[in-house]
Amino acid sequence: MGYVELGYDKFLIYCHEGYATEQNAKPVKFRIAKGDNLPSSFSGLTEMWTFPEGGLGKVLPGGGDKGTIVRVARISSNLAYIYVFAPNNGLAAYKMEYVAVTGVDPVFTDDYKPEFVGGELSFGFVVDNIAVYNSAGVLVANEQDVTNCTLPEASGIYIVVARKGDEVKTFKFVR
Repeated sequence: MGYVELGYDKFLIYCHEGYATEQNAKPVKFRIAKGDNLPSSFSGLTEMWTFPEGGLGKVLPGGGDKGTIVRVARISSNLAYIYVFAPNNGLAAYKMEYVAVTGVDPVFTDDYKPEFVGGELSFGFVVDNIAVYNSAGVLVANEQDVTNCTLPEASGIYIVVARKGDEVKTFKFVR
């Protein structure tokens, strides 16, 4: 078994399936489960994933998880590598990354920022789409294939979302 904490969650990695008799050997499958009480208790586990889909190696006669190995290397608070071994040609490594979902799109920071002069944003190049939102989240301007965009006359805080190709940048402006 292996255990790791990533982000705010605790995960257990263990041999889930695989047995053998003299006549029949099955590939080993591993499982990742999440649990609030880990590692002190296995109660209340929520099973998340079984991997690999087709199994890995074959267990030795005697059944169970005999000969399987699970190791976890935690690289950071959000990244770990899982190493699993099953006898008879079954060795694999997996990357497990914790990505928090907040419901809010991230704001990209960058050295680049459009110029704001006389109520107009100037990007200096053609932008595929520029959307301007007021502080209440209402779309107040939407321009396509332009280099400049005029902000509304009203004073306030504006969020500008600019898209060029696959790249999206978000800027905040106060007028």
